[in-house]
Formats: sequence, C-alpha cells, structure tokens
Amino acid sequence: MAPGPYIHIGGDEAHSSPHEDYVTFVNRVEDIVSAHGKDMLGLEEISGADVSSSSVAQHQTTPTPGRQSRRA
Repeated sequence: MAPGPYIHIGGDEAHSSPHEDYVTFVNRVEDIVSAHGKDMLGLEEISGADVSSSSVAQHQTTPTPGRQSRRA
C-alpha cells in the first residue's frame, strides 16, 4: 500500500456507467479506502457522487487539451 494519505481511484468510468451505478460504486470504494485509513482521491467525475469532505476531486480538464496555461 502507498505510504501517502490518499488512494487514487480513477473516476473517468462515469462516462460508461449509469449515474446511479457510478454513485453506488464511488460510495462503496470510499468506504473501502477509509477502512484502510486513507482519503479518496479521484478524477473530477467523483464530485458527482455524494463523497465525504475528506475526499479530493482532481480537476484535469484544460481549455485547450494538451496545452499548459501560461501566467503573465
């Protein structure tokens, strides 16, 4: 098991699953992750499920795919 505080569960499966099934999956996995003393980290799609406040949704969409935004 990874030594860090998070377990990354992915999350882009939301596009190929019915919403209710996806929410059930994410909630079940969150319970498993929590049972191992970790917080859940997933792609932004997990924010569509009812996750705890300790879970982190990783935003990965950029305005122009494949390009980094620049700061002035």
